[in-house]
Amino acid sequence: MSEREKSGDASAVRRIICISNLIKRNLDCARAQRDDTLTPMHGFIIGYINRNSGRDVFQKDIEKTFSYRRSTASTVLGLMEEKGLIERRPVEYDARLKKLVLTEKSKRFAASCEEDGRALDERIASWISEDERRELLRILDKIKTNLKGE
Repeated sequence: MSEREKSGDASAVRRIICISNLIKRNLDCARAQRDDTLTPMHGFIIGYINRNSGRDVFQKDIEKTFSYRRSTASTVLGLMEEKGLIERRPVEYDARLKKLVLTEKSKRFAASCEEDGRALDERIASWISEDERRELLRILDKIKTNLKGE
C-alpha cells in the first residue's frame, strides 16, 4: 500500500465530497454576484422547473431528480418559497397536489442559473477527453444506481 493510500488520498468518497464542495464554491461565486440568497441547489431546482415548464412539476419530481428524501425536499422548497423563488399552486385534477411554479424573481435568474451550470460543465469537459467524459458519467451513474438500491 502506497503512502497516498495510507493517508486516505485514494478514497473515492473523499474525492467525490471534495469535488462536490469545489463545484458548490464555483457556483456560489457566480450566483452571489446576482443574488446572495441563491444557493447552487436553488439554482439547480430553478433550472429543472424552468426546463420542464411545459408540464406540472411537483415535490416528488425534485425528490427523484436530486435524490432528496421527502423531508429534505420539503425543507429546501419551503426555504425557496419563503425567499420568493417558487410558489406551490394547486392543480385542477387533484386537490392533494401542489405544483411548483417559478416566481417572476426566479424567472429572472433561470437563464443565468442554467448558464452557470452549463459553463462549469463545459470547463470540466475541457479538461478530459470525450471518452473520459462518457466513462466518468457511466461510472457516476453506476455509483448512483447502486447507492439508491441499497
